[in-house]
Amino acid sequence: MRTVLRTVPQVALRILLEGPYDAPSGKMLTPLKTGGYLAQHFTGQTIPDDAVDSITVEIRDTPDAASAQVRRYAPAWLASDGSIRMFTTLEKPM
Repeated sequence: MRTVLRTVPQVALRILLEGPYDAPSGKMLTPLKTGGYLAQHFTGQTIPDDAVDSITVEIRDTPDAASAQVRRYAPAWLASDGSIRMFTTLEKPM
């Protein structure tokens, strides 16, 4: 019997958007969440309290999108501290 182990690369990302960034606090503001815009766009979806916006994370096997053969997409929430939360579980990816 042969055991094959798959390694899954892990990346720690922090994303800060210039528009909602608040320099004194070092975090982003959440006007899309507090103004109800995210709730209008994502009806029935649980939205984290610290959600700044929704994003799509794309992973591919080459920096050149045109020649990429492996692409994976995942919707996610961008939190006020720049962390990314999984769209369905609201957890930070491992």
